[in-house]
Amino acid sequence: MLNQQNRNLKILLIEDNSGDQILIKEYFDEAKFDCNLICVDSLKSALIKINSDEKFDIILLDLSLPDANGKELISKIVDIAGAIPVIVLTGYLDKDFGAQTISMGVSDYLLKDELDPSRLVKSISYSIERKKIKILLQESEEKYRQIFNYSPTPMWVYDAKSLKFLNVNKAAIEQFGYSFEEFLTMSISDLRTKDDLKSLEEIKKLNKTNTESYLIYNELVKKNGNKIKAEINSVEIIYENKKARLVLCNDITQKELNEKILELENKIFEMNANPTISFSKVLEKLVSNFETLIPDTFCTILKIEKDNTIKSLLRGNSIPKEFLELIEGKTVDMIEYPCNLAIAQSETVIVEDFENNKRWNHLIEVASKFKIKGCVATPIKSSWGKILGSFILYYYKKSKPESYEIALIERVAGFLGIILENHFNLNEITLTNHKYEILAKATSDTIWDWDILNDTMKYNNGIFQMFGYIANEVTDMTNWWKGKIHPEDLENVSNHLNILFKQKTEHLQLEYRFLCADGKYKYILDRAFAIYDKAGNPIRMIGAMQDISEQIKNIEAIKQQNLKLREIAWTQSHIVRAPLSRIMGLVDLINHYSQDGMNLKDILKNISLSAEELDNIIRDIVNKTEQINIK
Repeated sequence: MLNQQNRNLKILLIEDNSGDQILIKEYFDEAKFDCNLICVDSLKSALIKINSDEKFDIILLDLSLPDANGKELISKIVDIAGAIPVIVLTGYLDKDFGAQTISMGVSDYLLKDELDPSRLVKSISYSIERKKIKILLQESEEKYRQIFNYSPTPMWVYDAKSLKFLNVNKAAIEQFGYSFEEFLTMSISDLRTKDDLKSLEEIKKLNKTNTESYLIYNELVKKNGNKIKAEINSVEIIYENKKARLVLCNDITQKELNEKILELENKIFEMNANPTISFSKVLEKLVSNFETLIPDTFCTILKIEKDNTIKSLLRGNSIPKEFLELIEGKTVDMIEYPCNLAIAQSETVIVEDFENNKRWNHLIEVASKFKIKGCVATPIKSSWGKILGSFILYYYKKSKPESYEIALIERVAGFLGIILENHFNLNEITLTNHKYEILAKATSDTIWDWDILNDTMKYNNGIFQMFGYIANEVTDMTNWWKGKIHPEDLENVSNHLNILFKQKTEHLQLEYRFLCADGKYKYILDRAFAIYDKAGNPIRMIGAMQDISEQIKNIEAIKQQNLKLREIAWTQSHIVRAPLSRIMGLVDLINHYSQDGMNLKDILKNISLSAEELDNIIRDIVNKTEQINIK
């Protein structure tokens, strides 16, 4: 981010590619960078602009123009630019050529393939600051000291011949851990490893050739032994009447680590998607590669078991087996270990210097035995926040982790959460599918599985055995299933499905008729279970179709029998009573018989007729009863 005085900059972009001109403008808009961008497409146009009354704050230069390119182009632009910083935009992948452009007076060079808004704005900021620093150094020693001392970028001045430090700023003191007095007793070689003599020789060679400015990349060592990757911008100056070099040191360690971890994550995703590679091999690749990214460390992945105990899912090659035995089997609530505490608190736990840390003095003996100086433990979480375990990195050469290392460990833990969650879910799905396959084989019902998102349905063999279809007659389209439902039942089935999804309920039970291959319908009892996503949308439905045609037939038969029984009961209560009443009346008449005008023969005749009628009724009842028994 540029300072306030650098806002509203006037920038000259020398670029003949209109697409690149548009891209640069979009980068400034995206970064909300307030500037006035002037574009020209040739060296001739550029010289006219620079020689005009217009005052430019910075020049962005493409190395390939219609009327000039390469070193010739750079030389002409740098010469006429004077105090205006020049940043080269190149498609060349040769970093050596980029370094040469720096030695020709260019403030910075940027590869177009790697360019982004942040890098472009940062380069402009640094280029302007570097140019201002050089001018201020020449104009005023006091102004130089203020800019030098309070710059957020680590800076130092050293003797070009002896390589001894002549001055360092506060940022350099904070970065490397040495005091100002200690720095003045050291040379730049003291910031390098013993094995890195090649870079020192390169610096000496550049200094001898009186290279005004150059850009190199070195591995530097802090006072505590920690190593960083540094981008070194060096400018030739005169300091206290001595030929010296002013250095701006940008720590690019985190940037390089992020690039490497991104590459590793892509590799892990690729391996995890390969069914021929076991999950343990995937984790082994992740752990072993991570240990190489942060040297002198070992790490392990711990998971939470169902009984709430800790188990090692994977350990690094260098981690002692005996050490893990102290942790495994402990319950999560036993927070005497950092890995357990990280899980219990659901946050990263950092232990600095086991030997002198009172909070963890109960682990001093263990730490000493296994040569552990410090550690960082961070919880592994699923996408919905469930704690799956913890990821721990142990240091055995330094006691305090860098801030970027902590960020990297937390990033890996987040990545682990993704692949572990996917792995556990895949195992559950595999187990469920296995159970489903066993159930589908064991039952005579038709099991169906509706993929609602893709609108397809799969069936077990019941679809063939129950309904008589052959394989090529059954499709996986949902419309095939709907088309086999009896037209009189289809609306009822659709309504019940719509209500189920609207109310987001899970269970459904329906009866309907389903068409068989022979053109007849079977009565079906369908029991189904719906599955929804986190947003409440139905994504899957599984059901079992049971043939209840025989039950329906039996129910109808029972209904018919009930009708017959009701008819018999009515006959007994009404029809039988009529002849029986007549017989009883005639018998009573005989009992009181007198010969005053009554004919006994007529009475007996009527009794015979009524008895015959009663006999017929009883026979009819018997016949109906026998029909019910037969059914």
